Amino acid sequence: MRIAVLFDTYLKDRKGLYNAVINRTKSLMSVSDDCIIDMYCLQAQPAGLNRHVRQDYRKEFGDELNTDGLTFRILWYKRYMTDDVLLNRLHKPPLLFRRWVKRNMTVLADYDLITAHSARCGEMARLVNEKYGIPYCVTWHGTDIHTTPFLSSSMKQYITGILKGAACNFFVGGMLMKKAQSFASGFKGEILYNGVSESFRKYDYQMRQNVRSKYGVPKGKVVAYVGNLIQVKNVAVLPDIFYEVKRKYQEEVSFWLIGDGVQKPLVENGLKEKKIEGVFLGNRPFAEMPDMMNCIDVLVLPSKNESFGLVLVEAMACGANAVGSNAGGIPEVIGEENTFELDKGFVSNISNRIVYFLTNDVQQMVKKPFSWKETAQKEYSLYKQILSS
Repeated sequence: MRIAVLFDTYLKDRKGLYNAVINRTKSLMSVSDDCIIDMYCLQAQPAGLNRHVRQDYRKEFGDELNTDGLTFRILWYKRYMTDDVLLNRLHKPPLLFRRWVKRNMTVLADYDLITAHSARCGEMARLVNEKYGIPYCVTWHGTDIHTTPFLSSSMKQYITGILKGAACNFFVGGMLMKKAQSFASGFKGEILYNGVSESFRKYDYQMRQNVRSKYGVPKGKVVAYVGNLIQVKNVAVLPDIFYEVKRKYQEEVSFWLIGDGVQKPLVENGLKEKKIEGVFLGNRPFAEMPDMMNCIDVLVLPSKNESFGLVLVEAMACGANAVGSNAGGIPEVIGEENTFELDKGFVSNISNRIVYFLTNDVQQMVKKPFSWKETAQKEYSLYKQILSS
């Protein structure tokens, strides 16, 4: 069985989706001794006017990358201003990308199955399917389902076409699959949870003290946000939450923000207005995250949309408690009692829950075995079913 893994992520910023694809592919390789699995990563190279607008004139990598124990081929496609305007302004499917696929799809012509991550990769797999009859599966990680189809009727039709053409669609959470079912029907879907690396575990007392000392954590508690500082994550509300926690909790508490993004200045200004000192730690290497999670007492995720929230599982596996908004897959992970509606009472309600966790010796437990091995075994079994039908 020859399988092509097709994914689309910005290789200079290897975080959530990148780590999910890498870990899942490694796990699939470990449970499928009769498979040849090759990886392909789509990367955009600005072309035409876009080169001048983006001030980007060169490829940042070669045509192959060997990293994290895997080797994958990079498929460079031309990113023209036309497609940027279609996607980002007019909310219509890309046109020139589709032409590029039709000229370059032979690279995937000899596989038995293509498994794609993201709508762009799903579109490429769909076109290959139409040309060569190769079945494809798509894993949906979030935005392509909970946001993109609702931007316009064109985008809804575009995503629906990819969903229906797939031999199977994988969703990283149950709520994400329900969202897809709300605007499309007639597609096959399965839930494939992202797993948690075994490196995310609760350290013993001495190890926890060592890492807290390493990151300069005082004797008090740490309340943290981990993720991109962008609008969909609702980070603008963090200063209000931190202010209420500081007001209600009488002991020493520090506020961490791990990640980066376009709304960082907004959060900084909000904290300054509230006279709250926030520690901005920026984007951190994946290898550092278990240590950092072991410093955190309560993780906050106030997202407007969230496909699953793997960071919540990682935090709880390291001994932290977690709270969040009642959005997407967050209740699926941490329980409805720890999530709150994004209404006028949100800040008060979530801050009360944070203070409860800070003042009481309670430990949330990971409710399900979010295991890469279990996910890989299910994925492998589904692939065998598809190819034997």
